[in-house]
Amino acid sequence: IKHCDPLKIPYQKNKFDALFCYGVIFCTNWKKLINEFKRVLKPNGKLYLNANDIGWYVYLWEKERNKSFDYIPRKTVVKSFENTLKFNLDNNYLPKSGHIIIKKTDLIDYLKKSSFANIEFGKEGTINKNRKIEHKSFFKGSYKGMDCVYEIIARKGI
Repeated sequence: IKHCDPLKIPYQKNKFDALFCYGVIFCTNWKKLINEFKRVLKPNGKLYLNANDIGWYVYLWEKERNKSFDYIPRKTVVKSFENTLKFNLDNNYLPKSGHIIIKKTDLIDYLKKSSFANIEFGKEGTINKNRKIEHKSFFKGSYKGMDCVYEIIARKGI
């Protein structure tokens, strides 16, 4: 695929058998992105994506993972909460920087509403049933009983 605005993928309808979206959906208007994926996926096409739920941001706040002179995790957390509030008040909101926190249940519900089916989900790195090698995720799947980084596979309805 070409480098492009993910909300305006420069291909016709029903073009792709599968789409892989890793580390992107929470940086944009995720509902519009799901609609764009639906547009370019063929019927029964497969969609993989991952997202961050609130537990990830609580973890970042408390543990300050990967803190450095040019990355302050708590700034990411504050900006993410601000973006999430703005997005929840205005579904047309597009963050200029930072993330939108996406509750796993909200994303699954929106996928269903958007005619996606056969939805599988799990902690990041856990839903590949054909894996022969043990995988240790870079990200936490849960923290203090809250979902963190998760992944989803779904099929576009016919």
